[in-house]
Amino acid sequence: MQLEERLITPTQLKEMSDAAWEVRRHAYVYGPTQVGAAVMTTDGSLFVGCNAEHRFRSHDIHAEVNAIGSMVAAGHTDLIAVVVVAERERFTPCGACMDWIYQFGVSVYQLRLNTSARLKFHIHLFLIGK
Repeated sequence: MQLEERLITPTQLKEMSDAAWEVRRHAYVYGPTQVGAAVMTTDGSLFVGCNAEHRFRSHDIHAEVNAIGSMVAAGHTDLIAVVVVAERERFTPCGACMDWIYQFGVSVYQLRLNTSARLKFHIHLFLIGK
């Protein structure tokens, strides 16, 4: 499948963004950063995840991994897009989360959007082509 055939529509991007912001509210954090993620498969299925922090921080579950795990648990492995949201001045997925994203796609394209002039929210959209 060509990358052009795998691009998501603006409607799908909004659906993913809304879902990521909604699930972010359920994050279980000890620190200040609640994160939400939404992933979409080639058939349009949408899976979400939020970060769940552990008191021993090395056991934290990141939102991206949570969403990808939900996708895999539902029997899907063909990822086409990932949206990650957080209310921070600067934010990007960590290297381990990028490894998980890369595992289900080869090349990653990133788009950042500001959703508020007063508060700086960053949305990371990854369109994945194989």
